[in-house]
Amino acid sequence: MALINFQTMGSGLETVEFDSTGGTNSMVTTPLWTNSTYSFRCNPATTALGWAQISGFAATGIDAVFSAATTYVSMYFRYATAPSTGDEEILQVRAGTTVKFAVRIDSAGKLYGYNTGGTTLVASGTTALSANIWYRLDVKVGSSATVGVYELKINGASEWSGTTNTSASNGTNIRIGKTVNRNSQTIDFYFGPVVVDDAAY
Repeated sequence: MALINFQTMGSGLETVEFDSTGGTNSMVTTPLWTNSTYSFRCNPATTALGWAQISGFAATGIDAVFSAATTYVSMYFRYATAPSTGDEEILQVRAGTTVKFAVRIDSAGKLYGYNTGGTTLVASGTTALSANIWYRLDVKVGSSATVGVYELKINGASEWSGTTNTSASNGTNIRIGKTVNRNSQTIDFYFGPVVVDDAAY
């Protein structure tokens, strides 16, 4: 199958083109990743949410869940406001409504990986992302209740990887932004192009 979805953030209509959205979110014209004309912004306060869901396409062209044994997500991300304490999610790889794997960011800009359910920490980053800088993040999530692979790259450099419980069910969709209120923190996140694939980054 290979390429599943490619959100260019180029039309400004992504909040319609996404499978669904929730909470505080918008398409904005600044800041922008190179060659984009819009960014997707999630800027909820405290306990509120802001997110968008991306799946694949049916033969008719309408949104439809995909089925990927290994889900590869490449996306451009920057933040203006990180959580002041604890951490909050920037990405979920999901099987239906089940979180297979989640990536969170903390107050220092470091990224963490949480396995199935999104609550058990399995990977801790050492690279601190700076505010107001675009980064390319590559995330790989396999499908296994025991040895599901996971990986994070920042601008092409490996940050962490390993195996854990990522659910035996195949990936069907992803969510970007603060999908769940984990630590009641205000955030301000921006997303540029997002590519979902089942073969490679």
